[in-house]
Amino acid sequence: MISQANASPDLRSGHFANYLGPEYKQGYFEDATIADFHLLMTADDAIKILSENGWRGGWLENNTPEPETIETFGHAFRRGADTTISLYRYKTSDTKETKIYAIEYTQKFDRIQDIDILAQKIMDKYGDPTNITREGMYTVFLYSQDNKMMNMKDCASAYKQNQPKCFLYTTWLKSPKLTAKISPKSIELTLENEGEALLHQEIINARKGSFIEHQRKEESENLEMGF
Repeated sequence: MISQANASPDLRSGHFANYLGPEYKQGYFEDATIADFHLLMTADDAIKILSENGWRGGWLENNTPEPETIETFGHAFRRGADTTISLYRYKTSDTKETKIYAIEYTQKFDRIQDIDILAQKIMDKYGDPTNITREGMYTVFLYSQDNKMMNMKDCASAYKQNQPKCFLYTTWLKSPKLTAKISPKSIELTLENEGEALLHQEIINARKGSFIEHQRKEESENLEMGF
């Protein structure tokens, strides 16, 4: 952790604007797990866990081809009637391995649960959240590297994110995060590192562009003109 929370979260108050929790380092997100899955694990390692723990469906059983760069659509694996997990894959530019850059987990409950107890279970595993917000019926815990970025409302709109003043915010958006959405009816967890996947995508696409340009020049040099 980089800094400590200024106060423990009071979930009953419903007022979270002034709550600033701990900021977490890169290693925290690399070590965090959801149902035994973690960021940057290989797809082969993920397949072993899927098979050993009774997950069905997803890109494994649907024979979905591996992405050329980044997978942006979630293919849900199911375990039982109420639990799903989506594992988003990306191709590494150096080793050509397929790895996981985002994990989305949902567990629905057939009976109404106590949200304070659910929230405590989340904190028991992941620690105090960096920020807390409300989204309708959900209490949302965000774990990130900076507890002040959530308050940069001027940079929230997409068209402003290209402005120089929003550079740090845009970088933060792509940085590792863990989000927990808690309601009496369900828990939704998302663990992601979009920036890592985008970096590899940029390198792969740049190589493709260079290769295509080289081919184009070679074809032009060997072209027989009819005049």
